[in-house]
Amino acid sequence: MNVYHHLIASQSRHHPDTKPLSTSSPEEDEDEEEAEGPSSSPRPRSTYTTAEKEFRIASLGIADSTGILLASLLSMPLELALCAAQVRRGRSLCRQV
Repeated sequence: MNVYHHLIASQSRHHPDTKPLSTSSPEEDEDEEEAEGPSSSPRPRSTYTTAEKEFRIASLGIADSTGILLASLLSMPLELALCAAQVRRGRSLCRQV
């Protein structure tokens, strides 16, 4: 029994609603899912299609780029304000650099 199977087995003991792992082939699993309808539990990573994986990576890339853009837009006026505060206190090093 590998770690993944052990984790799922211990999870099903604590959560009676979880379905035990099946030892059937992927084709049989697809038939079962169609018959049962969509489930609320997440699928194992190995069952994601290539398009789903690419969409997840693209979503993270967009979120990361947006965060960097917002941080840089916020940092520019903040740097100027901090430099102006230092100049008012008599420290003009930031203006010389």
